[in-house]
Amino acid sequence: GVQTCALPISGSIFPVGVTVNTFVVTDIHGNTSNCSFTVRIYPTPVSTTVVNQVSCNGLGDASVDLQLTNGTAPYQTNWSNSATSEDLSNLGPGTYTVNITDFYGCTTADTVTITEPEVLGIVTTVNQLSCYHANDGSIQTSVTGGTLPYTYNWLSGEQTPGLNSLAAGSYSLTVTDANGCTLTFNTTITQPDSLILQAVIVN
Repeated sequence: GVQTCALPISGSIFPVGVTVNTFVVTDIHGNTSNCSFTVRIYPTPVSTTVVNQVSCNGLGDASVDLQLTNGTAPYQTNWSNSATSEDLSNLGPGTYTVNITDFYGCTTADTVTITEPEVLGIVTTVNQLSCYHANDGSIQTSVTGGTLPYTYNWLSGEQTPGLNSLAAGSYSLTVTDANGCTLTFNTTITQPDSLILQAVIVN
């Protein structure tokens, strides 16, 4: 059902409902008087929150958009982090509670939880060249954390998680997640020394 806040205020232009209570007062002489009082019922505020979570691990860029309806403006908001604004920004991970009071003193509360993604990480397998100038090196990667999906950008132009048929040299990969968080990985493919043939002439 609809929660209500009942206050004995008369003449309001915002009533949701009116209750009239009548009672009879009798004095010691048996004289009676009819008395009545009016209670106007106002709705309790209803809060809705739109939360933008932390984009990258370690950043404090979360925000909360608090939307208030059903009560009577203006509202007073008191957050657990001492903020009194309706909306919050530049938040780190944690739980935030807000107490809301409307014009007639009707109150409600809401709680939001801010989270952050896990740290972006990368696990790699690097296979060096088997022979001098063999071009059979490879790099395979597995990315963890952040927010899916990931995009891969090698300095050499490829956009795949791994590379095959590699020559000796330096290779650099930048991984970007769905929130624009980035991680860079650098490695070197090496090769064995070239074979040196020495001939010995025997007379």
